[in-house]
Amino acid sequence: MANNDFSKHYSDFRANRPEDKSPKMIWKKVWKWVKIVLVIVFMTIGLVGCIQSTAIKSSPKVGSGQELYTKKEKISPNIVSLRYNEISKSFVLANQGKTVVANTYLSLKEPEIIKKLQAQDKNYGKYNGRSFALQLQKELSQKVNNDKNDEKNWGNINGDNGKVVADKNFVYSRGDNYAYLNLGDANGNGATTNYKPLTVFSEILIPDSIKFKNNAQKKHDYTALLNVGYEKILGRISASKTPYEAMLRDLLQILIEETLLIWNKELRFGNKAFHEIIGASANSSAQELIEKWNAYLKSFLTKVGTPINEKDGQLFLTITTIFTTTIKQYLLITNYEKTGYKITENGGERSVYFFSSITPGGNYDRNSWIGKIFSENELVPQKPITTYKEFWQQGPFYGMFVFPIHRFMTAIMSGLGATGWAVILALIVTVIIVRLITFAISFKSLFSQAKMDEFNQKKAKIEAKYAAYKGDKQMMQRKQMEIQELYKKEKISPWGQMVSLFITLPILIVVFRIISTSPEIKQATWYGIQLSATSMTRVFSNKEYIYLPIIIFSLGMQALAQYMPKILKYKRKKSLRADAYQQEAMKKERRKFNIISLVFIGFGVLFSAGLQIYWIFGAIWTILQHVFVHYFQKTKFFKTKVEPKLA
Repeated sequence: MANNDFSKHYSDFRANRPEDKSPKMIWKKVWKWVKIVLVIVFMTIGLVGCIQSTAIKSSPKVGSGQELYTKKEKISPNIVSLRYNEISKSFVLANQGKTVVANTYLSLKEPEIIKKLQAQDKNYGKYNGRSFALQLQKELSQKVNNDKNDEKNWGNINGDNGKVVADKNFVYSRGDNYAYLNLGDANGNGATTNYKPLTVFSEILIPDSIKFKNNAQKKHDYTALLNVGYEKILGRISASKTPYEAMLRDLLQILIEETLLIWNKELRFGNKAFHEIIGASANSSAQELIEKWNAYLKSFLTKVGTPINEKDGQLFLTITTIFTTTIKQYLLITNYEKTGYKITENGGERSVYFFSSITPGGNYDRNSWIGKIFSENELVPQKPITTYKEFWQQGPFYGMFVFPIHRFMTAIMSGLGATGWAVILALIVTVIIVRLITFAISFKSLFSQAKMDEFNQKKAKIEAKYAAYKGDKQMMQRKQMEIQELYKKEKISPWGQMVSLFITLPILIVVFRIISTSPEIKQATWYGIQLSATSMTRVFSNKEYIYLPIIIFSLGMQALAQYMPKILKYKRKKSLRADAYQQEAMKKERRKFNIISLVFIGFGVLFSAGLQIYWIFGAIWTILQHVFVHYFQKTKFFKTKVEPKLA
């Protein structure tokens, strides 16, 4: 009751004043502990996430590596794209080496096919499996631009009628049967047990040993045919075939048939069309074209040693050269090779091509064909994660951070069509939300940065004071005590400057993981830039200099963000009088800052293009934040309303 006789401010002057238990102080303590817990959680789980992100393989190719989906119905296969090349007159693999040019996300392009593939194969989309789905493409008559790699320039070939369309047939099919094979895991578990071919296998003759008489005035005398030979692809395969052997023979047949159908429509030699040369019609089926081709080649066996028309001889050599080059390219892709087995036919011995599991080094490898079809980045086993339970099975990093941020970003991207601009918008919104949270948690430390230069000079003075006692443990302890007292006196936390890093860096790792594992981002391009591709790799390995501006801008913006506080304080910088020891200590601090800053700036060079865009917008936020804090501290509102509360 005695306390009622005194002013409420009297307690402030008592040595043993009672603890302030007002709601304001309680919430202040609660917020302090919330911040501590958040920072610890972000630090520990972020560290685990960093290790996981480097240990778990991902791939820029949709259908391979670890992938994050919102539901199982969206799991897409690894689609291998072959595009018809107008120069070579043949289909070639679009993705070769480390470059991913064609990257079809089936759930986005034609989701109804996924249901059909699931019905065709019960093991579709199994964890740690590998898949093959065929996509045949040809350039559209109306091109969007001159970029050969632009997906909008390419249409898909319909296996039933040969039509080229832009918005359908992303997996090659005939009827209800799709060119799809599940390879299972590394040991073959979960693989397709029975592959149903889309085609009827045909016997195909490949020209060989064609010779004309040499002429002194010309390279060849096309009126004197000396020899015609041929090799064979049989119209059957072994009854004990494996599913992938059946698939590869089917793939070989599909490539040959579709090539001949295109030649029948487009290929001309002078004033003669392809079908006119081999004796077919403009509307001949693929099987008829193969039969007519075989007959055309065999007809020249009877012309060996007899005079022929010069134009017919020239035409025969030209067309057989193109055919042989094309077919042998397809044989290489499907792992078909000549063996010692030969058959006697039409007055000569004919070599026969069979599927081979023998490597160039002479070893047996049943999977040697995989490296012929899949590019380097497509060979990573697919590990799809869809449900919240599956995210948590990967650990708290995935359950607490990756899952909610992935769902949030996917909602934005899917809602806008998963284009390059949609991905960038999702990245910008993520930056804003993360930085607002960081701003709220590190609010006090942000405004204490204004005193850091003066504080560092005072700290340098203490460092200089004890410079001569480096080996003395007792004196070093006294130095640490003085530095701690300085922190208390200036009301600066030694960890305050690190709080924002403890939060933003784990989120950076989360975004890195999402960019490298989200199919929506993998397939997205922005003005020809593949957002999941590593910029430095594309610049130095593939000479794709379109990625160079992103690298340069990323470095420049981070450098500006790191040095912005120094730039803002340059004109009004106040220095304490310092002796040689203090100056040396200050130089040491500046050197340490420069090294850390340069490492931090250069770190972004290793990122993918999408992560570099996130890095750029994060730097822009940091720059604007520094400018805001710098000028806000000068306002009357800050000095009267905000600064007293920061004490």
